[in-house]
Amino acid sequence: MFFAGGIALFFAAIWTPAYHWIASDILLMMSPLPSIWDILKDVCHYLFYWVVLSGILYSYIHYGIEESKALFFSISVLSVVRYFANHVAGCFVIGFPSINDFFEYYLPYILLDIVLELILMTISVTFIHLLLKKHISVKATTPERTTFLLGYLPHVTLFDLKNPIGKATMLVALVPSAFMILSRLIHDISAGFPIGLANTLLMLTFYIFDVLSVLLGYIIMIWLLHRSYMKDLKIKSEFESN
Repeated sequence: MFFAGGIALFFAAIWTPAYHWIASDILLMMSPLPSIWDILKDVCHYLFYWVVLSGILYSYIHYGIEESKALFFSISVLSVVRYFANHVAGCFVIGFPSINDFFEYYLPYILLDIVLELILMTISVTFIHLLLKKHISVKATTPERTTFLLGYLPHVTLFDLKNPIGKATMLVALVPSAFMILSRLIHDISAGFPIGLANTLLMLTFYIFDVLSVLLGYIIMIWLLHRSYMKDLKIKSEFESN
């Protein structure tokens, strides 16, 4: 959660003000910097989702639904705060809107982003539950959950879809990428596809990045799951030794 909060803070405190600064300079807008900054935005979004979703997945397996409600609530609050923080950070650069403009133009877009992010999280949790309920009961005890983790998590390999944890991780990694691709398609269809070879190649680069992000997200989330598991084992070992 701290790392996810750090990503959200970086996006609000650095990326958003810099984006408005770039957009206000015509020379910078004609340079490659806007495209690079857009890629950095996507990287921040993906990292945020991978960290948060791996935390949800690990918490669901290790602690169960009831014990994970506080984490789910914290993530929901973080999603709300980060979008409002992005807006406030941008306003420090371009100026604050009037009350009427805020409620008429800004607030609907902020709420839409929040709702879409919560839908993304809900779909991910649903997939996790549907995939893992066959392997571990919702009412499983802590020792049973520890046995399940020990039996599967250390043995997850690349594209190991027979492993329930690997399968759940791959599907969860697919969710933000699918949302991003769908968002790009809606934007490109409504705004019109780019004209010219350079712009077309740039558009394809973003789509290719979204597709490859599934594999990268899978690898990072598996690493985060391993890291959380080894940290818990270390804490348990130190507690037992004392």
